[in-house]
Amino acid sequence: MTTAITESPAHVGAEALPDAPYRGIEPFRYVDRPIFFAREEETRKLLRYVAVYRGVLFYGDSGSGKSSLVNAGFIPAIIEEGFTPDRLRVQPRPGEEIVVERISRSPDGGAPFLPSNFVADDGVGTRAVLSAAALSERLRALPEGRRPLLIFDQFEEFATLFEDAPRGDAVRQAQEAQEAILKVIVELLRDASLPVKLLFVFREDYLAKLNKLVVLFPDLSDQYLRLTPPATSALRQIIRGSFEQYPGHFGKELSEDLTRQLGEAIEERSESGKLNLSEVQIACLELWKSGNPEELFQRRGVRGLLEDYLSASLTRLPANLRDPAVALLDRMVTPSGTRNIVSEYDLISQVKEDEDIPEDRLREALRALVEESRLVRRERRYDTYFYDIVSEFLVPWIMQKKSERLAEAERTKKVAVFIGAAIVLLIASGLALGAWYVYTKRDQAALAEDRVKQAFQGEERANNLRIKAEAERITAELDRDAAMKQRDEAVKQMRALDDQRSNAERRYAELSASYNELQRKKEEVRQELSQCLRAQGK
Repeated sequence: MTTAITESPAHVGAEALPDAPYRGIEPFRYVDRPIFFAREEETRKLLRYVAVYRGVLFYGDSGSGKSSLVNAGFIPAIIEEGFTPDRLRVQPRPGEEIVVERISRSPDGGAPFLPSNFVADDGVGTRAVLSAAALSERLRALPEGRRPLLIFDQFEEFATLFEDAPRGDAVRQAQEAQEAILKVIVELLRDASLPVKLLFVFREDYLAKLNKLVVLFPDLSDQYLRLTPPATSALRQIIRGSFEQYPGHFGKELSEDLTRQLGEAIEERSESGKLNLSEVQIACLELWKSGNPEELFQRRGVRGLLEDYLSASLTRLPANLRDPAVALLDRMVTPSGTRNIVSEYDLISQVKEDEDIPEDRLREALRALVEESRLVRRERRYDTYFYDIVSEFLVPWIMQKKSERLAEAERTKKVAVFIGAAIVLLIASGLALGAWYVYTKRDQAALAEDRVKQAFQGEERANNLRIKAEAERITAELDRDAAMKQRDEAVKQMRALDDQRSNAERRYAELSASYNELQRKKEEVRQELSQCLRAQGK
């Protein structure tokens, strides 16, 4: 089996190469395959799994590089093997459950596109919507010889969009859509007459929530590949690969000496020996774009480069939109610290209610996050827009900004309380002085006493609200811990199954070797018998 991980310079014209040698915070696309490095072994392994099995689960921790490997490594390789891939997403809309996302061959994301099993080659849109039933019908109507591959990208949406987002009457419709998708997927997995392959790509922390699918098609529990980030030993290839493969194309380069220094600094940040791919790409891109990368690195280091990049993303926004932008980003991270997909309605209404920020300012900040800072991705689904951050790399930074906002709010609250207390003391002093002068006017004294009681009652209500909020926070943390334990148990079971499969493969190899040895001996006996027969014939 021949695997083409990247196209050689002889097959890639200068016009086909990207403008920059790094992707920064954004994942690699199909058009970025020439500058995609250090994933050859993982690509070959995923290619083998898809070639052997009808359905494959492909998952990994957030930020492990799943989308980049699929787009720039796996898709080019599977096309070389004669497959026609389609990237699909699911949505909770009955009759329109499947979204076909065209795979662009252009840096701007538009036409031309790769051939599709569901959209005509002359189609102008970047996406197409069809029902789960129509998906099955079109696959069965494909011409003989076509080898379709369905890549269900971000398949954790099978759980998040159908269980977390819908509310009210939408819950029933979402459940109907989910059942329709599940039914068609299981039918395709079981129908051996169709030459179709299915690849499910999702975040590892949603493994347990895909139990509905695994229960109906148990073979999937043995047909999976878990992706981990590359080791730090891959740093030089990632940093220098584009310059060495395409000399002179990208103009300025990161020197060997800077590559060594940068690699050492990144290794020091890695406690596990694995790379944070977004950090590497952002640091490299920032250095490559600078006029003096050596001086910039000496002055700012890796951490400074990352902070500069993210801070600049917010600084570019108008001053009145920065705080609303951070408030919106906060809602796109779950309490457990993972990326969260939120509808426009929920996002705007929640922040507006909790933060008391005008709706028009929130909408303007959301637009700026998508179009200017590019920290947020927007997709139209289920008659509305859904938003999520473009990378898990942003989560720690967003949580830091959240802590800073809470600390600032607490400081503001303390100042307000102090000023309020001072005012209360002044008022109380004035009332006491007035009571001393008008001691005989008991009605006024009674009124002052009533006001004091009301003040104490207001303080008691405020304390009760704080106690309630703290209780809700503790409950959320307990729920998060329980979910994490459930996920760890599921991962543990999958890894145990992986060990069992490895043992079975090793035993199979041993039996194959024994079988080959028996065949060899059988051939020797046959040859000896033949010689004896020939000798007797003489």
